[in-house]
Amino acid sequence: QNLYSEKDFNSCVVLLDEILKNSHDEDLLVKSYFLTSEIYLNEYKEFDISISFLDEILNNYPDHELYKRSLFTKSYILANYLESYTEAIDLYTLFIKKFPEDELISSVYYELKELEKYKDKINSMLNWFNSTNLIHQLFIKHLFPDINNFILLSNLYNKKIGIYVKYSWF
Repeated sequence: QNLYSEKDFNSCVVLLDEILKNSHDEDLLVKSYFLTSEIYLNEYKEFDISISFLDEILNNYPDHELYKRSLFTKSYILANYLESYTEAIDLYTLFIKKFPEDELISSVYYELKELEKYKDKINSMLNWFNSTNLIHQLFIKHLFPDINNFILLSNLYNKKIGIYVKYSWF
């Protein structure tokens, strides 16, 4: 707690990692996963790493109180930082089904309303993808296993096929 409030995030992550490796206390583990995710999200802007810690909670601790916040946070990261809109919509929809009376539900509906802006873009790219020939589809799926990433990159670069250097896909 002191390390976090003193903004010594590197030491905090090291300590949390030790807890994750050595603790058998489920509550402490889940809280450590969540806090580590928050640090990677808010302090380091490492969104994929943050999601990996949230996934630990989502995959292994469905009954813990932080499950709901983890589901919401992952959806938020996907929508607002990684632009994986369809996956975010799916997770927000799951949240609504699982927790219709939760205090975060109004935020979920707000986020879904914001994602409506991208619906036409997503549908137009999916229509284009579905209209391409099989060889193109296989090539695209090979480069972009999550077709939503391809859609995003295509929109960003106004190309039908692109290679995103940041991820070194060549």
